[in-house]
Amino acid sequence: MKLALVWGNSYDNKLATTHHTFWEATLKDCGIDFDRFTWGDWKVRMRSDYDLFMFIDFDTCLYQLHKFNQFHPRCFLWWDSFHHPLTYVAQVTEMFDRSYFMEYNTAKGLQNQGLTTVHWSPTAFYEGIYHPIEGVKKIYDFAFIGQPDDTVVRKGKTRKEFFTELQRKYPNSYINQQIYGDAVNMVYNQSRILLDRTIYNNVGTRIMETMGSGGFVLVNRGKVDSGIDRLAIDNHHFVSYDDSLEDCQKKMSYYLEHEDERNKIATTGHKHFLANHTYKNRLEVILKDFGYEIKK
Repeated sequence: MKLALVWGNSYDNKLATTHHTFWEATLKDCGIDFDRFTWGDWKVRMRSDYDLFMFIDFDTCLYQLHKFNQFHPRCFLWWDSFHHPLTYVAQVTEMFDRSYFMEYNTAKGLQNQGLTTVHWSPTAFYEGIYHPIEGVKKIYDFAFIGQPDDTVVRKGKTRKEFFTELQRKYPNSYINQQIYGDAVNMVYNQSRILLDRTIYNNVGTRIMETMGSGGFVLVNRGKVDSGIDRLAIDNHHFVSYDDSLEDCQKKMSYYLEHEDERNKIATTGHKHFLANHTYKNRLEVILKDFGYEIKK
């Protein structure tokens, strides 16, 4: 098959550090022949003889798709759709044969409106970057790679305040938002606990990537169903806390003291996620929906 891939504003040959570039790397790994187009030039450069047209993330140029009925079948993959009202997102899906949303609540909400072409395609990890590294010593009690948000308050604390308190109790830690790719995977491999405090109604990429690295993952959860329990089993593949600092500290202290339990969960979790939650897994589902298979 030959696939047309559309995303982004430029051709800058980025390293595999974003979900767009992970999709490209996965297509190459799987031997899928594809051409890459940007949101700015697909209308003038793209031909009609592709077997599948894949658009990643939203741009207003997509509203012009109604003028290009020759570009079928076409699918749409949207990350972070929760930033937009559901009524807005629903209009976008009408332009595609199938739409795949990374957020469980978005997909479920649209399906409840009767949109049968909408599917939940959870986040994933790219094993070419995130994987266990043999022989690396654990030198940090916990690590978090990401933005230390100091705006949104949950359970009385912003993410920055939350991590500041944790570092007072566990100073042997690593928090950074300025490293990428292989450097992130190395830190994950060097850490006893990989911590997440993501948007409480979403299964974020950090969960997938920390699992992919082979580490022990401690992730927050809220009252809203994020879909995580449809992907893995709490206290078997990962461990959750109730989004409060107190519960997080309680779980961290326990698993820092119980290395065997921590390692068992980490190993079981990595094996499960490697088998079920890679970009290749997600690609296989999409291609199957359109009648194609990845050649073994």
